[in-house]
Amino acid sequence: MIKQITEKADLFKFFKKDLVLFGYHVGDLDDYFFKDCSFYCLHEKDDSILENICIYQKGDSTPTVLVLSTNPDLTNLTYIFGEMLKQKILISSFYIHFQTYEIFSNFNKLINIKNDFGKHLKLKFNLNKLNSLKEGIGFGDAKLITSDNLEQVEKLYKHNFPDNYFEPNILKTNKYYGIWIDNKLVSIAGVHCMSVEFKVSTLGNITTHIDYRRKGFCKRCVASVVVALIDSGIDSVSLNVKADNAAAIKLYQSLGFEVHCSIFEAEISVN
Repeated sequence: MIKQITEKADLFKFFKKDLVLFGYHVGDLDDYFFKDCSFYCLHEKDDSILENICIYQKGDSTPTVLVLSTNPDLTNLTYIFGEMLKQKILISSFYIHFQTYEIFSNFNKLINIKNDFGKHLKLKFNLNKLNSLKEGIGFGDAKLITSDNLEQVEKLYKHNFPDNYFEPNILKTNKYYGIWIDNKLVSIAGVHCMSVEFKVSTLGNITTHIDYRRKGFCKRCVASVVVALIDSGIDSVSLNVKADNAAAIKLYQSLGFEVHCSIFEAEISVN
């Protein structure tokens, strides 16, 4: 039987086995995100968590479902996923992060892949590269973005990254940095989620205006976010990038990020 878990300490005890694979999960333990999350678990006999699936849904937005595991045997994870479908916890449509298409094999009559976003890589920043990052990148010209800049931020995303998920209140983390040219915001990087308590963050919402690319602006924005996170006590910084985006992967690796694992992303419709 699956049940919902609300104790952060119990959840983190399970997630800490891989802070990159479970980067979004741990970031969602922050109070700001936690209220919009549900964690469905299967337990061992000693009541410790055996497997977990997380749902994040802000208001009426399409939920994101994280179906990830460190165990190559997917039996238990598949069971949880199936129960969530049968109990109609998952309805209509949802975005999903998963590791293999086998997870869907038993549910062909219940769901369809509406949009397949393909393979993504999870990259982790190597903390040993921090000093070289600070010395080698002129990140000082990337400035902190605050809620006062919201109009410019939304304009940049609308025209250059329309499919991204951006929650305006995330700017209150003070972990968004940008570069302005002639008073125009042309490049930005920030975080998708962050837990100060558990010292974990995932980067996201990274883009540069199409007319200002290949000038190193993105690199300096990302570097500024990484430095700000680590200086504030975060010690696990990761991000997701499409596996076929060679230019972005090369950029992140030049900053000190290393490939940790791969996942897939898709949008699912429920029959």
